[in-house]
Amino acid sequence: MRRDGIVDDIRADGPALALVDRIQKRFEQGLGDSLAVVLESRIQSDGTLYPVEIAVLRQQGTRKLSERYRAHNFHNPAGAPATLYPLVRDDWPDLTVAQVLKIVDADALQRRVSFDGSRTATDLRQRRRQNWFDALLRWVLGPRVANSFNWSRMVRSEHETDGFMTLDGESLVSLIWPNLHLKIQSGSSQVKREIRLLPEDPNRPGLVGLQYVHFAETEDYWFDPAKGDMRVEYVKRQYGTAGVSRLLVTETAQMPSGQWYPQTIRMESARELRVLLDPNTPSGRDATSSSGADSLESGQPKP
Repeated sequence: MRRDGIVDDIRADGPALALVDRIQKRFEQGLGDSLAVVLESRIQSDGTLYPVEIAVLRQQGTRKLSERYRAHNFHNPAGAPATLYPLVRDDWPDLTVAQVLKIVDADALQRRVSFDGSRTATDLRQRRRQNWFDALLRWVLGPRVANSFNWSRMVRSEHETDGFMTLDGESLVSLIWPNLHLKIQSGSSQVKREIRLLPEDPNRPGLVGLQYVHFAETEDYWFDPAKGDMRVEYVKRQYGTAGVSRLLVTETAQMPSGQWYPQTIRMESARELRVLLDPNTPSGRDATSSSGADSLESGQPKP
C-alpha cells in the first residue's frame, strides 16, 4: 500500500513469505531452557586464536540472561580493566563450560542483559568519574597501586519488553535464527524495501536463500532445511562502497533433542565464535546450574 510515495507494506508474498514465517516461528518458539558459552577470538595472521571475550547465555522458562566478560590481554595492566585473560590463556580456545563457570569474575563483567519475564535490565560497565577521595588515594598510595583498583561501575537501564527479541547474539536462539519480522519492520518507511527468495546456488547445495533489499544495501540469509532451518551464512553488501560483511557457520553440532546449532562461526573481521553447550543442559532441564541460578533469580550481577 502506498500513500504519498511512502512504502507502507513490504511484506514478502508467496514462497518468500512462507520462508520468512517459518524462520520466524522457529525463532519465537525458541529452544526452551539452555546454557551456552560463546568464546570470541581474534584470528591471528598465523591462524592461532587470541582471546577477546566470553559470553555466558542462559535461559530458564521465560527468564533469560546474557553475561559478557573481557578475555583480552591488556599488555599494560596498570589501570587496565579487569580481564579473564590470565585464567584462560593456557587453555584457549579448548575450554569447557564447567571451566568457564568456575572462573567468571564480576570484575571482568563488561555487559549484562537479563529478562525476568516482564522487564529487561541492561547493566553496562562504565568508568566512573573520580572524586577528591580518589585523588587522595593516588597521592597516598602512588599511581601504580591506585591504578590497580577497579575504577568502574555497572550502570543499569530498564524497559518493559523482552530485549532478547531484538538483540542479536545475546541468546543461543539468535545464533541459530534471525528475527526476520523485526528486520522487515525496522527502518524508515520513506525508503523502499523488498524481501525475496534467492535462486538456488550450486556452491550452496541444499540451502535456501532469502534477500532483504534496503536502499543501496542487501542482506543475504542462507538457511539449511536439513538442519532445522539453521542460518549458516549471512552476507551484507553496501553498493557504491567496498563494504561487505560475512558470517559463515563452519562447524555444526546437534543437541540431544535433535536441534542443530552452530558450533563454530567465522566472521569477515577476522573473528571466530565458538559455541559450547553444557552437556547436562542442551535442551534445558537445568539452565541454572552452578552460579547462574542466583543470577537468574535475583536479576542482579553475581557478587
